[in-house]
Amino acid sequence: MRLAGQVTTVALPEVDNLCLHHAIYRAKPGDVLVVKTPTGSEAGYWGELMSLAALERGLQGLVIDGCVRDYTEMVALGFAVFATGLCPAGTGKRTECAGSLGVPLQFGDVRVNTGDAVFGDVNGVVVVPRNQLGLVYRRAKARAAKETKQRVMIARGRKTLELFGR
Repeated sequence: MRLAGQVTTVALPEVDNLCLHHAIYRAKPGDVLVVKTPTGSEAGYWGELMSLAALERGLQGLVIDGCVRDYTEMVALGFAVFATGLCPAGTGKRTECAGSLGVPLQFGDVRVNTGDAVFGDVNGVVVVPRNQLGLVYRRAKARAAKETKQRVMIARGRKTLELFGR
């Protein structure tokens, strides 16, 4: 799975995902929901039906510091989901949207804000602050060009030890 898009942040309370349902309809098409759940919470906060609704809204994917369920069905739908685990247990839905939308989130030493860029693939997920996107893009483009040249040199018989000066 791969994803790339603008972040919409969601902070959830313990074992309750109603705010996440609201986020599906408040996020803009093309957005990626980045979600923080309480530490140690055992529940599948996201599943097949939410993935289907998110796809219908044009969302690019979900990054959640928490568990999801219905993994096989989400893969079949092609909805990009990056989660810390799987849990078949469901969540509650309070009568009000407990939780917060659009608030800054902290994941270890990484701060994530609505409007940042997020990219994910089999290697992991990276968040780029909105004000650094141009710089990161230029550096990534330069690195890709350098690695393309290195691939050509390796194909022509150069040793990686020569390329890296060791």
